[in-house]
Amino acid sequence: MANPIIKKVVLDWEDTAGIDPSSPKPIILTAAESGITANRQTKVDNVIGGDIDSGGEPYGTFNEVAGGITTPLYFEQIGVLLKASLGNPTTVDNTGSYTHTFKSTECIPSFCIQNTLNNSCAGGSDIVERYNGLKAKGFSIDISPDGDYNFSLDTVGISFKDSIVDSTTELDETNKIVLGATRIKNAHTSLKIDGTFYTLSKSFTMSLDRGTEATYTIGTGANAGQIDDMQVSANGDFSSLFDSSVYTKAKNETEVSFDIVITDGTNTLTFTVAEAKFAFKNEGKKVGEKYPLNLSWNGYKTTGTELLKVELTNNVASY
Repeated sequence: MANPIIKKVVLDWEDTAGIDPSSPKPIILTAAESGITANRQTKVDNVIGGDIDSGGEPYGTFNEVAGGITTPLYFEQIGVLLKASLGNPTTVDNTGSYTHTFKSTECIPSFCIQNTLNNSCAGGSDIVERYNGLKAKGFSIDISPDGDYNFSLDTVGISFKDSIVDSTTELDETNKIVLGATRIKNAHTSLKIDGTFYTLSKSFTMSLDRGTEATYTIGTGANAGQIDDMQVSANGDFSSLFDSSVYTKAKNETEVSFDIVITDGTNTLTFTVAEAKFAFKNEGKKVGEKYPLNLSWNGYKTTGTELLKVELTNNVASY
């Protein structure tokens, strides 16, 4: 018997956390990996049972729903993942294109992720899995000349159900949303440090952490009671050919700003960290090797309006 294979991943916004949307508008995601899982946590009572090998029957306590979604970077679809990570954007109509501005100061929505598995080769019906009450824990991106340019969204959620045990069916797709897939590539991307395009960088990574946690409460059975996002933080790594200017800023703990600028025709995507500092690190050296400049960085907000701002311009009217 053949194993089922995943054939579709959709995301939909929830009206109430943990509950299927009342008027579904599932968004078809071009996902590379759907890694959200549900794990039943168990305990064992070791009790006296009459023999030295008796007792200790395990029992379930709660379901842990968590994991990630990895998608290629597309100008149209990344807005969905940014909304999950940074909340609702403000949108400006440019007459023919739209600029969506996402800020880390906003609260984030809950959503569900649904996987559909093709089971026809095993002689059965499609298998539906749905994870509800999801909120973003954060995201990461990796920018380098030979990188894949993927967006990894990490989540934590409330509950899980499927078509095998729970008789779950697919969300109604009458009003489904299929967005374009204009691929973001290395040739479209530049890095700015302190407002000036920087040409010596070999790679740049960024991770956003929203500190999202599941809280298990009495009366909610095996599921989480609620999911809360806490304090936002941003950090990453920076690798460059040796540059005495950046070296000096790192050693002197000088504040810097970063902009990842991605442009392809009328499509643009800019990640801005207005306040950040490098963590100074002086590396060992070997004969015949180039002197690298590999630094980590941390973003913060003391005088700015937001820790992270993302501006996305494309042909999508709203998210």
